Amino acid sequence: MPISILPQDQNGQELFNAITSFFHTFGIGNLLRKCNAQKEKGVPVLDIFKYKLCNVFADRSMYMQQKTGAFREAFSKNTFYRFLSGTNILFITC
Repeated sequence: MPISILPQDQNGQELFNAITSFFHTFGIGNLLRKCNAQKEKGVPVLDIFKYKLCNVFADRSMYMQQKTGAFREAFSKNTFYRFLSGTNILFITC
């Protein structure tokens, strides 16, 4: 089993809490707003971004979650993929 500095639990709640704490501590929501990463309506961008980070650090995919019936988010796959391919979202690279 790989060693990780991130919390590991069965349902991912500890990981989600760690990411939420990180977002709050470093003001990620404000940074996303300053980068003009926002949606016109529906699920907040911050929720979709947290979901994506949880998947990255937990080594999961939306496809497999949907296939196994484990996908229980408040947004559809179309919303998620539109967020990923949005041309109005600016991502800063270091």
